[in-house]
Amino acid sequence: MDNSHLLNLKMQIEKRLFELVPQKCVENSSVNEWLKESFDAQLYPLAAGGKRIRPLMCLLMAGSVGGELALQLALETGCALEFIHTYSLVHDDLPCMDNDDLRRGKPTVHKVYGEAKALLVGDGLLTQSFSILGQIPALCPSHVGLPSLVAALVSLFSRHAGPEGMCLGQWLDISLTGVVSGIAWKELSLLHNLKTGALLGVALEAGLLCALADTHKHPANFYHFLQSPEINEQRLLLFKAGEKVGLAFQIVDDILDVIASSEELGKTAGKDCVQAKSTAVTLLGLEGARGLAKSLLKEASDEIKQGWRVENSLQKGRTEPYRKGLLELLESLVDRRF
Repeated sequence: MDNSHLLNLKMQIEKRLFELVPQKCVENSSVNEWLKESFDAQLYPLAAGGKRIRPLMCLLMAGSVGGELALQLALETGCALEFIHTYSLVHDDLPCMDNDDLRRGKPTVHKVYGEAKALLVGDGLLTQSFSILGQIPALCPSHVGLPSLVAALVSLFSRHAGPEGMCLGQWLDISLTGVVSGIAWKELSLLHNLKTGALLGVALEAGLLCALADTHKHPANFYHFLQSPEINEQRLLLFKAGEKVGLAFQIVDDILDVIASSEELGKTAGKDCVQAKSTAVTLLGLEGARGLAKSLLKEASDEIKQGWRVENSLQKGRTEPYRKGLLELLESLVDRRF
């Protein structure tokens, strides 16, 4: 799968993201101006761009094991995950958190709409993600296993986006900001696994779930199939691979914060130093950080290849372009080619 195919998948994701932002209008109402503003505000951080790493990983993982239905399910699932990721960025930029003025080269949401409305934008994106998941059975009403898929996805999303996942990672980030001694790589990697790696792990695991919903031969037993020891082992393997991708990605972010400009990053450069944050660079050195990022990517790629070896996967010839595309995407994240 060459870069044009990845870009084509990204275009599908972009189109679907915008379709999933809810709109409301009341005939002959004086509040329509504010209703439209709410829609525009929800759309603003989604339309600001981004690599769409999480939905791409979900789609490519689904295509690596399943077929057309797997890709349909993964598109909805990946977009729901992007809503959660985008909400986290909106809240992360707030004055009470990182207090950032730029995101993806544009003014942050609170700079455009004010702090209170930015808070609501984040809340709206988060809750809309679960509405998207809830509509998945409508994609194939005859598939009796899809409600079980939705239950598994809701559990997966809420666990790793919530107080034992991404939110806990943000909590640690706030707590450790300004702490200049006593922080080792073990603690910092835990923070990154929770704050960044968790949703990347979700992307891969969710992609597998979508593929299995497509390929499993007994949909009525799908819930119990997902709880089987073999599938649970496969799910955990892919989640851990996603965590490693996230850790590698964050290490590269730490490196770029030191060596790149704000224009190149699309956000304020050098903030880690200003805020006295421990980073991979401060703890491991520039070359040590680069070496660890490459090592983590290699481990993640090997684990993903193991994750493809599921009994119900389709013929390799049909899935090979997606497998190749997924590995290329992960590699590009470390050298920032995509």
